[in-house]
Amino acid sequence: MRTKRVVALSVAIAAIVLGVAVAVLAWHGKSVTGESASGPRRQNAIITAIEADGRIEWDEARFVHAEVDNNIAEPIPDSHHVGRLSDSATFFVPLGETSDGVTLDATGAGASPISRDKFLASWPNVYAVQLTIKGDLIIKVAEYYHP
Repeated sequence: MRTKRVVALSVAIAAIVLGVAVAVLAWHGKSVTGESASGPRRQNAIITAIEADGRIEWDEARFVHAEVDNNIAEPIPDSHHVGRLSDSATFFVPLGETSDGVTLDATGAGASPISRDKFLASWPNVYAVQLTIKGDLIIKVAEYYHP
């Protein structure tokens, strides 16, 4: 009987400690994963329209196994979005003008900078991208490499 009470008390204390930790993180604007609650989020996407005035449309994307080239991005049904590019949005591609070969970041997205105008001129020949979204604005577009 005493063992059951000790276990129950231990579980209750652990729950309280966890609750306090989550509350402290929330108080400081952090999520349990360590990212800022209001900070940027990343989303894999296939751009369906992009305009010089900053209007952009996309479908969320997932990568699936393919027999050729190992994997391919496909749109997720019913995941269409319309947004706006930040005036200071940055653009990255896997094969840049100044790099020798493929340049990728840790997530596999292109890491070679390209101007907004050149990126817009390359669409619709853009493969899947990783969008970085802050609030209502796209602040970064990084194209994934696809041979």
